[in-house]
Amino acid sequence: MKLFALTALLLLSSTAVAQTSPPWDRGITSARVVSLNGLPPGTRYQISVEWFADTNNVAPLPLDLSSELRVMLNGALIGSATQVEPVTQIGVGPGGGSCDGGANGYCNPTPCAYYNGTPGGLDGKCYHPVDLGCDCGLVIGNHLTLPGLTLQFGDVITVGVFPAAGAVAEIRTSNDTFTFTYTGDSFTPECSGHGVLATPCPCANYGLAGRGCANSVNALGALLEASGSTAVQATTGTDSVVLHGSSMPATATAIYLKGDTYDSAGVAFGDGLLCASGSLIRLRTKFNAGGASSFPEPGDPSLSVRGQTPPGSGLIGHYQVYYRNAASYCTAATFNVTNGMRIDW
Repeated sequence: MKLFALTALLLLSSTAVAQTSPPWDRGITSARVVSLNGLPPGTRYQISVEWFADTNNVAPLPLDLSSELRVMLNGALIGSATQVEPVTQIGVGPGGGSCDGGANGYCNPTPCAYYNGTPGGLDGKCYHPVDLGCDCGLVIGNHLTLPGLTLQFGDVITVGVFPAAGAVAEIRTSNDTFTFTYTGDSFTPECSGHGVLATPCPCANYGLAGRGCANSVNALGALLEASGSTAVQATTGTDSVVLHGSSMPATATAIYLKGDTYDSAGVAFGDGLLCASGSLIRLRTKFNAGGASSFPEPGDPSLSVRGQTPPGSGLIGHYQVYYRNAASYCTAATFNVTNGMRIDW
């Protein structure tokens, strides 16, 4: 169980790219759970919202796009907030009216319009709308804090945006809600030895997706997983993340590594591939039992302390385990390495 912030990205637009678009539109483009840090004591959730309003002149002005954000947890309403945002005038900004970046599909990064009537008269921003292509919209921030809530694996979160009282009605509602399931902390497997990296496994000894290159005892490759939470725990004052290595030789030594950068191509490393790079830290040397080991264990410093990645710092750690594999198997080297694990702190 962990303390979290929930970030939602909302869209208010009247997309000019597709002629079937309504003259204005509210919608949610994404929502995600992020680690809670830097919020007032006792805070458990924060909903951070970005709103977009379109720049084309199809919508009549002035236009009141004020909206209400609602958040549901497992079907129950847990919070809402209203954003009042009338737009009185829209003009072409220094970036001109076009956001299309060309055939490669990106949007121009320059400001594209100017909004009067909004706080400070803000510049527009090019973005990918619900319709294909690029559009120009106004980014307006909003935050909703919900105290006293926690998340567990499998919780279903729904974020919805609706017209506020007195605002213009919604024409298209298909993009007004976004639902996702919470599946754990910010752990992302990487550096898989199944033939997807630019560098091949040294002997074409490819493993299973999500694992390292195959070794002499397991054709699927060794596996690195993570459990726990990057949030500071009230009982310990630090994180509770544990790295778990498995499918290695039964009693081999295993060195747990952390890098601060990621080599997306990978480099040949013994019988495997190493992607953790930059400033490398040897976290600990462990001795496998039944081909498995973990770090940290009781008596070890926490992962954030040993790896110099304080919770809430925004730092990213890239972790792998390299282990002794002395059997005559692939190269003349006597070691191999697991897949990688990215952890966002």
